[in-house]
Amino acid sequence: MKTLIVTPKKAYKHFKKVKIEMEQILADKKAHEERKAQPAQLSLVDHMNATGLLSHWHSRKALAEKYGITDYAGTSGQNARLLGILQANGNNRPDTNKQ
Repeated sequence: MKTLIVTPKKAYKHFKKVKIEMEQILADKKAHEERKAQPAQLSLVDHMNATGLLSHWHSRKALAEKYGITDYAGTSGQNARLLGILQANGNNRPDTNKQ
């Protein structure tokens, strides 16, 4: 039978590795709990459907141009900006009187 000899240096390396792994597990758990605590975000399409707006691409493109988002391609950044504009509008519907 082989005798296992653990030197203080090996023990310290193992402890350090386990400590780092535990810290990562705890950080992941905390991040997961924070995400669960946040309300779910609606997508632009979900928001438009919920407020009775047509949500197909051509409608989103027309709204984007109306609110100054040029060269609308439906990127996540453009959609987030358009969603912010629609949500900031008092009744969550576009103001059809603005030019």
